[in-house]
Amino acid sequence: MRMLACAAGAALALLLIGVVACAVAAEAAAPADERAEFHALLGQAGQAFDRGEPAAARAFLDRARRRVAAEPWLWLAIGFIGQGLFSARFVVQWLASERRGESVVPVSFWYLSIAGSLTVLSYAIYRLDPVFMLAYGFNSFVYVRNLMLIFRKNRLKGADAG
Repeated sequence: MRMLACAAGAALALLLIGVVACAVAAEAAAPADERAEFHALLGQAGQAFDRGEPAAARAFLDRARRRVAAEPWLWLAIGFIGQGLFSARFVVQWLASERRGESVVPVSFWYLSIAGSLTVLSYAIYRLDPVFMLAYGFNSFVYVRNLMLIFRKNRLKGADAG
């Protein structure tokens, strides 16, 4: 199960790297007038923010984001994949608990939590959604810390047995 979670996490990381590379390539390949319009929108967003108009700034940033994101369906797919990974952790936990006949949290639960959380975080950053950025950005630290505690416990067990 841990191998499956690791493989899913690695595939997801490669997917995100590919998406970012495509966005960078699209920006580099865009005609000069499109780049100028994009930068003008960013400038207008900064000016609106300086005037104390966050709603107007967000609107300009959203327009700029849409200029770069030629394939918004891809971002929707990334969001759904992330939410699927995040939700799959509960199925994994439920199946492991049924197998043992008691409530347990397998290690794969934490790997799926990290993969799902980081994927949804990337979608939230794309959407400029501060609520989800905060929610999913912090979670990964907790999940990694749980893995560290599990590995330390296993290492101490191995040292005591040896």
